[in-house]
This record gives sequence, structure tokens and C-alpha cells, in this order.
Amino acid sequence: MSTAIYLQNALVPNLRQVQERSGSIRELAPDWDMPYVAFLDGKPILRSDWHMVLGDDHVIAFIDADAFPQGGGGGGGGSNPLRVVAMLAVVYFTGGMGGAMLGIEGAAAVGGLGVAIANAAVTMIGIALVNAIFPAPKPTSPQQAAALASPSPTYNLQAQGNSGRIDAAIPEHFGRMLCYPDFAAQPYAEYAGNEQYLYMLLCIGRGSYDVETLKIEDTPIDNYEEVAYEYVPPNGAITLFPTDVTTSSEVSGQSPYGT
Repeated sequence: MSTAIYLQNALVPNLRQVQERSGSIRELAPDWDMPYVAFLDGKPILRSDWHMVLGDDHVIAFIDADAFPQGGGGGGGGSNPLRVVAMLAVVYFTGGMGGAMLGIEGAAAVGGLGVAIANAAVTMIGIALVNAIFPAPKPTSPQQAAALASPSPTYNLQAQGNSGRIDAAIPEHFGRMLCYPDFAAQPYAEYAGNEQYLYMLLCIGRGSYDVETLKIEDTPIDNYEEVAYEYVPPNGAITLFPTDVTTSSEVSGQSPYGT
């Protein structure tokens, strides 16, 4: 007969049920309503292989997947399924390994607290190895989070306008359409004499486009004599927008005549 282990909470491995049973993996599977994964001799096994009949030297473990923390989208991309499965295996298979390594005499010498510390140490080592193989996703910066939370306004029924989507996908347009280009760089303003000049670098999209007309709101841009603009094709040189500008908030509100 093979050994079947049932663990409905991966965070409490001491509550697992161990039974000696015979049959195929499908016959040994529990009737839980929640999703669960199976490990055969420490390795995950697909449901397509659950017809396998186990021998006397096999150990099959069924673990509730929802009982284990799944992670979230804080890393911009969600949890890694392989990392989750590996963590499940570590939590289960290292549950009592520390005490087993100490042996009967060693466990008796250090007591229950020492055995618990040894088990926790082995589990932490296993989790460290999993993190080294499947590193956790890096959290997004506030700028990336704000950009990703603001989708392209092209097909939005609300008010349209330009928006900055730093590190987001570059749009690609097809057909004839009204486009509100995204900011390709942070706009900035500078003062020369008594005049204020606004610089904006906009990205229409990936590739080359035939632009019928350029407007500010509903007014063609050619109606503004003070506006200078240029179209930059792919691999073209940008001449009207300085590409290395730092805006400092400390100098705002200053008077040119002193205080």
C-alpha cells in the first residue's frame, strides 16, 4: 500500500492526515470542493497522469492550493505558479525535517521548543532556496503604478486628452482615427523675459503615420502663430524638445527682483 497525505491548510502542516491506501492517484484524491494540487514523491503531477496506480514505495500528497498565500499584482505581473507550487512543497516536506535530523536522542535533549526551532530553520532554508530560484516580482514604482492605472484614452467615452504612461506599451493605430497622443516625456515650461514657453513631446504610436491635421482641442494648430511643432519619423532626430531637462520645484514662486 502507498502512503496518502491530505493537507487542507499548507500553513498548518501538523494537521495533515496520513493514510495507508492502495489504488490510482485519482482513486486516492479527496472530494474537496476547493482546488488542490498533488505531489508524487515530492514532485507535482498533472491530473492527466492521475490514472497511475501507486506501489508500496510511493508517497502521494494532496494540498489545498487556496490555503496558501497566492501573492497579488503588487509586482506588476501577478504570482508565479511555479513559485507557488514550490512553496507548497517546501512547507509540506520540511514540516518535520528538523526533528528528524535531530533524531530521537537529539529531540529529547533540546525539547519541544528546540525541535520547533529546528523545523522552522529547515523551512526557512527551503523558502530561501525557492526565492533564489523563483525570485518574487519587484514592486512597481509610484510612477509606473499611476501610468499603468491610466489606460490609453483613445477609446474612452469620458473627456479625452494627453496622458503620460511611463514604461507602458506604445500604442499602435490602424485605419483612420482620432488620436490623442501620449506624452513621450514629462512636459515642462520655461520663462524667457515675460513669456512662458511650454514644451511637449508626444508619441502618436509605433511606426509611421500620415497625419491629416493637428489640433489643440477643436482648433487646427496652424491657427496659432506662436506654436512651433515638428513631426519626427522613426529613428529621426528631435530638434525642438530638449531631451535632458530637470524641473526643480524649489525655484518656483521666485521673484526676479528679490524680496
